[in-house]
Amino acid sequence: MKNSRLLTIVGTVTVIAGSSAAVAGPRPALAGTTACGSTGVAGLSSCTYSTVGTDTFTVPPGVRSATFTVEGAQGGASAAGAAGGRGGKVSAVLPVTPGQSLQVNVGGQGQASSASGGPDNGAGGGGSSDVRGGLSGLASRLLVAGGGGGAGGSRGTTDAHDVGGAGGWGGGGGGAAGAPHGAQAGRGASASSYGAGGTGMNGWSGAPGGIYSGGIGASPLPIAVPGGGGAAGWGGGALGGSGGRWSGCAGGGGGGGWFGGGGGGATNCSGGGGGGGGGSNYICPCASGGSSAAGFRSGQGQVMVSWQAPTMMTAAPAEASLSGDTLSLSSLSATLTGPNGPIAGQPVTFSAGSSQLCTATTNAQGTATCGTSVADGAASMRTVLQSLGYTATYAGDPAYQPIATAGGLASGDCGCGDQDAVLRERAKDVVHRTATQVAAPRELGRIVL
Repeated sequence: MKNSRLLTIVGTVTVIAGSSAAVAGPRPALAGTTACGSTGVAGLSSCTYSTVGTDTFTVPPGVRSATFTVEGAQGGASAAGAAGGRGGKVSAVLPVTPGQSLQVNVGGQGQASSASGGPDNGAGGGGSSDVRGGLSGLASRLLVAGGGGGAGGSRGTTDAHDVGGAGGWGGGGGGAAGAPHGAQAGRGASASSYGAGGTGMNGWSGAPGGIYSGGIGASPLPIAVPGGGGAAGWGGGALGGSGGRWSGCAGGGGGGGWFGGGGGGATNCSGGGGGGGGGSNYICPCASGGSSAAGFRSGQGQVMVSWQAPTMMTAAPAEASLSGDTLSLSSLSATLTGPNGPIAGQPVTFSAGSSQLCTATTNAQGTATCGTSVADGAASMRTVLQSLGYTATYAGDPAYQPIATAGGLASGDCGCGDQDAVLRERAKDVVHRTATQVAAPRELGRIVL
């Protein structure tokens, strides 16, 4: 019968998360309870802001980067059916520090135009949405998604010649100009300049966009019929422009953005008013993995934040036995936890050096357990004996950070009399046969069988 004796694998546990070593301590507070401000909706590792206005995102403990998706608001539509331009969209990863507060601003949709069988006012431009750092002023904007332009006014009919132009799309480095029907559309803003106002009859031109806000749509003059233009989309971001007032077919307001879109021109309803131009998007140089799209968002704006929550992993004591040419490792076990407690349903890989031993999935308590047998000649057996341990690794997913835990072989007396010497020599033989393949095997004398 071959000799078989038991070793205990315990040792000091080293926890590695990302590129930094994590020190065991109190469990982090539940991120979602404080991270999402007063209006954000908390997910597993995310916040979604859909309420128009200003709020804050507070970086949870252990988080060093977060992904932001920012969407501007749509411009208002005309009573005759011309659409407001959809808002732009930007996505990027920002470096953050735990406890840092960033301001989140959600833009509002521009007010639709109105008419009662007569000339139509211009619709308001959509407000931009943004994320800010520093002092939280407009100059502190890190990510901006432009609002869409408002639709131009019509003569109160749906005839193609009379319907005002659609609003221009927000974003994409420059919102698209609204389609002109009689009067010119306001021009879309670019990444470096505001959009020009569209021209109409008798010099009735829309206002150019501003450094932040959309331009006001043109009003036919003199104004014989009282009434306000479509109100600008607002929120914490840059305002869209107001639509022109009616006595003819007024221009739509420009969308807010990094730069604002121009307001549309107006006519006396020999043709429709011009739609407003869209505001531009912006991604700061501090961001990584950025993308920008034009004409994405319908309705109110929105901001979404997601991050990988920190994780901790501990290795429980495991058992190993050496029998002849085979090293058996049973009950290899690691427990994975996050800010909310145990993390279930995640794969954990157990390895020795570059050799994989086994893989298991965490249960409801966050514990993954497996076992394996390793032949004498296998590199993984030599690694276990030489390094006095093994490694448990969790690769991470979109919600949780990756982590690795190293467990070691601790010396222990099995109390098995004279057979100890035989097993001790067997283990030393395995180690010394590979001594020329590794640099300075560590503390071989610690292996006690």
